[in-house]
Parts: sequence; structure tokens; C-alpha cells
Amino acid sequence: MIIRAAVSLVAFLVMAVVFRPDLTCPASTRPGSDYRKAPNTSSDNIRMERPLLPYRDMVIVLMFHNISSTYQGRGTISPELFAADIDALLAGGYHIIPVSRLVDFLQGKTEVPLNAVAITFDDGSAGVYRYGFPILHKNRLPAAVFLTTDYVGKKPGFLTWPQVRKMAGSGLITFGGHTHASHFVAPTSPKTTAPATVGRIFDPTTGHKEVEAEYRMRLFTDNLHAQQIFRRELGGDTPYFAYPYGAYSPELERILRAVGYEYCFTTLTGANRAGHDFRHIYRINAGTPWTSPERLIENIQRAAWLCKSPRGVPAGWMPQWAQDPAFKNQMLDRTFSSENAFFFRGTRR
Repeated sequence: MIIRAAVSLVAFLVMAVVFRPDLTCPASTRPGSDYRKAPNTSSDNIRMERPLLPYRDMVIVLMFHNISSTYQGRGTISPELFAADIDALLAGGYHIIPVSRLVDFLQGKTEVPLNAVAITFDDGSAGVYRYGFPILHKNRLPAAVFLTTDYVGKKPGFLTWPQVRKMAGSGLITFGGHTHASHFVAPTSPKTTAPATVGRIFDPTTGHKEVEAEYRMRLFTDNLHAQQIFRRELGGDTPYFAYPYGAYSPELERILRAVGYEYCFTTLTGANRAGHDFRHIYRINAGTPWTSPERLIENIQRAAWLCKSPRGVPAGWMPQWAQDPAFKNQMLDRTFSSENAFFFRGTRR
């Protein structure tokens, strides 16, 4: 016990010296500055100048959203930045594994290499195919893409089914669900909103708020339809799902299991170890324009070495901006302590 505590203390002290102590966004993201200003992304200049501590028996999952050469936003990065991120991962000795191996590891069915990382994309933006897939294909790297199926082939700026099938046919890209048409912010009262996946929708024209039976039927029908589309377009169901806005609840989880989603990805930050609950897989947000390749590596190392393994994750979670009294009435797991608060931060996307 004493030796284990000493090892943890040494690791903490080394990380405190190696990495910057601040856990906030750089100055370019603060009020009055241009958060869209891209970091230095020249892959020719990437050098691992700071010592890296290899980690074992855990997987860090990266979350990206959109890649674009023209559009700018908090969840969009440039093709140059994504290429530099991949170069930094490979130069740093990280091993990128498919999500199928991740979930097998969580269930004790297989081992993972040192410095294991998984790459995921939410929403199914067209930039994943145009910019991300060529880089992944060139390096023979796997990734998972979570589709909002109602967007595919219909909404401008999102993937088409021929593009999805081409990526799936490469053997590198795994597809998962992100609902069919429930990835939106819904009114939950005259003055509050919440993700439609966990909020009971309020109709301002009639004053009616969904009752539990209506909520369950809406989400069941929506996600069952998504699985039916996967069967039609890709030849089978998918067991993978990413919670829109990171929000989830016990009721949503029961619905997802009923339609065939077994492995669910959150926006909670942390390291995934063997035995971790595969319905609450941790990720770190890698797809912001202010996250340079160097900062990405720092964030991975923080998650691996400074994240204390919580005894349990919240039974339900919503972003801070969301409110719904019906959600608050559900049982939440309060067993984690405030010292782990950083590792339970989510993102709005």
C-alpha cells in the first residue's frame, strides 16, 4: 500500500513538472479574443520535446466532430490540424486501436498495447470523409463515426450513404448511432431546454409536456428506426452509440439496450480501464481549434496519469446549460468526490 502510494506521488510530481498546471483553454479562447485562431500545425516541426510517460492497461478515447478547410466553429478543426494530431500520436508512440478491441478490453476479453488510443467522430460530418478518411487510410488507422442517420444523404455538410459504405468497406471505419432525428435541444418548460434524448419535450403552443410513456415511445421509435437504417444501408445493426451532447439517463440506457446498442460513449473525461462500465465510456475532447497537437498529447497524459479511477460514474448526466425537472427526479449516483470533478466535465457538443 505504501509502495503504491509512493509510485502515485512520484507520477504526480513528474506530471506536474512536465505539463503546464492550468486546465483551462489557452488565452485565445477567453472573452475578447479570437478562439478560432489555429495553433501551429506544421507536422514538419513536431518534436516530442517533453518526456512522455508510457501508460498500460488503459485506453484513452479521443472525440472529434468536424474537419473543414473553410467552416470555423468550436467543434471544427482544419485538415492541417487533424493531420498534425495524427503525426503527433504516431511520433509519440501511441497505438491506435479499433473500438471493437476497446470494448473487448473493457470486458476482459483481450489486452491492449502500451499507450492505447481510440479515435471517434460524432455526428457524421462530410469533412470526416473528405479530409479525415484519407489521412486515416494512408496510415491504416481505425476510427469510429457516430451517425445521426436522419442527416445522412439529406442534410448539407453531412455524409452520404455511398461515402459511408466506402469507409466501412475499407475495414478501418466502424459506424455507430447518434440517434436518428433526436440530436437537438428541446424546450422542457417555457423557460428551460435540454437535449431531446433526456428531456421531456414541452410544447409551447399547447402547454403539454411529455409524460413518461410518450418520452419512452419517442426515443424507442427514433433509435429503432436508426438501427433499421443501418441494417438496410450497411447490412446489420451496430452495437455502438454516442450520447448527443453527452447527456444520458438510466431510462435512455434501457431504451438503447432494447434496440441493440450495447456500448455507449460519453463526453466525460477519463481513462478507460479493464472492468470499466462499457455503457459509460470516457472520452477526451480532441476536436477543438485551440487544441494543438502538443496540447492533445498533454491532455492524453493527464487523463492517463492524473485521473483517479472513480468507483462509479453518475447514473445520469446533463450539460450545465440543460434543465428539466423530470430529469432531476431520477436517481443520480453521488459516490464520486469533488476531487474528480475535472474528469467529469462534459462538452456541449
